[in-house]
Amino acid sequence: MRIREFVVTAVAACAIGWVGHSAWSDDPPANRSAAAFDALAEPGEEHARMKALVGEWTTHGVLNMGAAPTTMDGTASITMILGNRYLRQEFRGTFMGSPYEGHGLIGYDNASKEFVSVFIDNQRTGFLLGKGIETTPGKVWTFESSFNGPGGTAMKSKEVLTKVSDKELSYEVFMGGEKPIWSHKYTKK
Repeated sequence: MRIREFVVTAVAACAIGWVGHSAWSDDPPANRSAAAFDALAEPGEEHARMKALVGEWTTHGVLNMGAAPTTMDGTASITMILGNRYLRQEFRGTFMGSPYEGHGLIGYDNASKEFVSVFIDNQRTGFLLGKGIETTPGKVWTFESSFNGPGGTAMKSKEVLTKVSDKELSYEVFMGGEKPIWSHKYTKK
């Protein structure tokens, strides 16, 4: 082993040992108590407000990215799961003549004090990951999201989920403009 490789290896080993020791110390700080972890696991007001979105929905979406808008119709089943900690959406529809299926989760992270989301579908192999806030409690959730586009290019979007009424939801996606590129209306069955 040459001297340069030895130095790099030694520095890396020390850094890993230092980080590992601080992260996995035998003397945990008070905030790592069982009670602190129990508190993080408890659903709170934010989780309860997400329940207002639960239901069986018919959907109509409009994508405005080309010369002419493209539409998508479908259904969505939205439920609370894992002890009312997460909102799960199971979406099915037809997009550009092909079957479309997507699954999403929204939760409120008690530790970071923010909403988190993930969405996957059969039109890609990556994840749409978001972090957000409840802009209007129980009515409007706004997420800043990211995903990998063509060629692995990092892409960002803003998504706004709105409870318009007990029988209608709105979901809009913005990508750098004032007008949404994607608008989706949910109507309760």
